[in-house]
Amino acid sequence: MANTTKGLRLACVIVPKSSEDRIIGWLGGALKIKLKAAPSDGKANAALLKLLARDLNLKPGAITIATGHTSRRKTLVCEGIGSLERLESIERLEKLENLESLENPER
Repeated sequence: MANTTKGLRLACVIVPKSSEDRIIGWLGGALKIKLKAAPSDGKANAALLKLLARDLNLKPGAITIATGHTSRRKTLVCEGIGSLERLESIERLEKLENLESLENPER
């Protein structure tokens, strides 16, 4: 996760065709996310953007995929988020219900 001039840059690892749409936790500096959608015809990408927009309280159009359109590893940009809003978005990500660190179980 990093701030850029365009907004919050967020690395993600996606697990498509899962049993649920859910943010699992942090894995090696990336947010691991399970999605029910299959990785075909952009369905998993659309589900990812919808899930994060909902959980970060952003408009769906505010989040774009910068890299990794056809990969499980993606870099997203949450555009138009001011400094205070960035901090609030980061706090939301860290405080999501059932969010746990996959690297440090004591988190």
